Amino acid sequence: MYAGWDYALLTNQPGNGTALVFTLHADDLTYSIESTSANWGDHRTWCLYGADIRLEKSSCGTRWQIEDLGGDEFYLKVAGTRKRIETSKLQDRKRWLSAEEEIFIVNEEFVRFRLVHP
Repeated sequence: MYAGWDYALLTNQPGNGTALVFTLHADDLTYSIESTSANWGDHRTWCLYGADIRLEKSSCGTRWQIEDLGGDEFYLKVAGTRKRIETSKLQDRKRWLSAEEEIFIVNEEFVRFRLVHP
Protein backbone atom coordinates (compact mmCIF):
# COMPACT_ATOMS: atom_id res chain seq x y z
CA MET A 1 0.00 0.00 0.00
CA TYR A 2 1.28 3.50 -0.86
CA ALA A 3 -0.30 6.88 -0.08
CA GLY A 4 -3.60 5.23 0.88
CA TRP A 5 -3.86 3.25 -2.37
CA ASP A 6 -3.21 -0.43 -3.03
CA TYR A 7 -0.95 -1.14 -6.03
CA ALA A 8 -0.05 -4.38 -7.81
CA LEU A 9 3.29 -5.80 -6.69
CA LEU A 10 5.31 -8.69 -8.09
CA THR A 11 6.27 -11.13 -5.34
CA ASN A 12 9.92 -11.30 -4.40
CA GLN A 13 9.49 -14.84 -3.09
CA PRO A 14 8.90 -17.52 -5.74
CA GLY A 15 5.81 -19.57 -4.97
CA ASN A 16 4.44 -16.90 -2.63
CA GLY A 17 1.97 -14.76 -4.55
CA THR A 18 -1.67 -13.96 -5.03
CA ALA A 19 -3.73 -15.80 -7.61
CA LEU A 20 -5.37 -13.71 -10.33
CA VAL A 21 -8.84 -14.16 -11.80
CA PHE A 22 -9.28 -13.29 -15.50
CA THR A 23 -12.80 -12.39 -16.65
CA LEU A 24 -13.25 -12.61 -20.42
CA HIS A 25 -15.22 -9.88 -22.19
CA ALA A 26 -16.54 -11.83 -25.17
CA ASP A 27 -17.48 -8.69 -27.14
CA ASP A 28 -13.82 -7.77 -27.77
CA LEU A 29 -11.82 -10.74 -26.36
CA THR A 30 -10.21 -8.66 -23.61
CA TYR A 31 -10.01 -9.39 -19.89
CA SER A 32 -10.56 -7.74 -16.55
CA ILE A 33 -8.05 -8.89 -13.93
CA GLU A 34 -8.79 -9.27 -10.24
CA SER A 35 -6.43 -10.20 -7.41
CA THR A 36 -7.86 -12.80 -5.03
CA SER A 37 -6.67 -10.78 -2.03
CA ALA A 38 -5.86 -7.14 -1.31
CA ASN A 39 -5.47 -4.70 1.56
CA TRP A 40 -8.93 -3.26 0.87
CA GLY A 41 -11.49 -6.04 0.34
CA ASP A 42 -13.54 -4.41 -2.42
CA HIS A 43 -10.51 -2.95 -4.24
CA ARG A 44 -9.09 -5.94 -6.15
CA THR A 45 -9.51 -5.06 -9.86
CA TRP A 46 -6.34 -4.12 -11.78
CA CYS A 47 -6.78 -0.54 -13.00
CA LEU A 48 -4.29 1.52 -14.98
CA TYR A 49 -3.63 4.83 -13.24
CA GLY A 50 -1.03 6.76 -15.26
CA ALA A 51 1.56 4.03 -15.82
CA ASP A 52 0.88 2.34 -12.47
CA ILE A 53 -1.43 -0.61 -11.81
CA ARG A 54 -3.67 0.22 -8.90
CA LEU A 55 -6.19 -2.07 -7.23
CA GLU A 56 -9.65 -0.51 -7.58
CA LYS A 57 -13.32 -1.42 -7.34
CA SER A 58 -14.73 -3.64 -10.09
CA SER A 59 -16.12 -0.58 -11.92
CA CYS A 60 -12.62 0.20 -13.25
CA GLY A 61 -12.65 0.13 -17.04
CA THR A 62 -9.11 -1.07 -17.78
CA ARG A 63 -9.12 -4.06 -20.11
CA TRP A 64 -6.16 -6.32 -20.75
CA GLN A 65 -4.97 -8.59 -23.57
CA ILE A 66 -2.79 -11.68 -23.42
CA GLU A 67 0.26 -11.88 -25.68
CA ASP A 68 1.11 -15.57 -25.94
CA LEU A 69 4.81 -16.46 -25.65
CA GLY A 70 4.34 -20.20 -26.09
CA GLY A 71 4.05 -22.92 -23.51
CA ASP A 72 2.29 -21.52 -20.45
CA GLU A 73 4.01 -18.10 -20.56
CA PHE A 74 2.50 -14.80 -21.64
CA TYR A 75 2.78 -11.03 -21.43
CA LEU A 76 -0.13 -8.89 -20.29
CA LYS A 77 -0.74 -5.64 -22.08
CA VAL A 78 -3.28 -2.84 -21.93
CA ALA A 79 -5.91 -3.61 -24.60
CA GLY A 80 -5.50 -1.63 -27.80
CA THR A 81 -1.99 -0.41 -26.92
CA ARG A 82 1.60 -1.62 -26.95
CA LYS A 83 1.92 -1.13 -23.16
CA ARG A 84 3.11 -4.31 -21.44
CA ILE A 85 3.42 -4.88 -17.71
CA GLU A 86 6.96 -4.27 -16.46
CA THR A 87 8.81 -4.12 -13.16
CA SER A 88 12.24 -3.65 -11.62
CA LYS A 89 14.78 -6.49 -11.91
CA LEU A 90 16.36 -5.49 -8.60
CA GLN A 91 15.64 -8.19 -6.02
CA ASP A 92 16.36 -6.03 -2.96
CA ARG A 93 13.41 -3.67 -3.40
CA LYS A 94 9.67 -3.88 -3.86
CA ARG A 95 8.84 -4.77 -7.44
CA TRP A 96 5.80 -2.61 -8.25
CA LEU A 97 4.04 -3.30 -11.55
CA SER A 98 3.45 -0.66 -14.21
CA ALA A 99 2.59 -0.57 -17.93
CA GLU A 100 5.00 0.86 -20.51
CA GLU A 101 5.51 0.56 -24.28
CA GLU A 102 9.25 0.09 -23.91
CA ILE A 103 11.90 -0.31 -21.22
CA PHE A 104 13.51 3.02 -20.30
CA ILE A 105 15.58 2.04 -17.26
CA VAL A 106 18.39 -0.53 -17.33
CA ASN A 107 17.17 -2.47 -14.29
CA GLU A 108 13.61 -2.99 -15.53
CA GLU A 109 12.05 -5.78 -17.58
CA PHE A 110 8.72 -6.87 -19.01
CA VAL A 111 7.03 -9.41 -16.75
CA ARG A 112 6.50 -12.92 -18.11
CA PHE A 113 3.43 -14.43 -16.49
CA ARG A 114 2.95 -18.18 -16.29
CA LEU A 115 -0.25 -20.15 -16.13
CA VAL A 116 -0.22 -22.33 -13.03
CA HIS A 117 -2.34 -25.46 -13.16
CA PRO A 118 -3.93 -26.40 -9.83
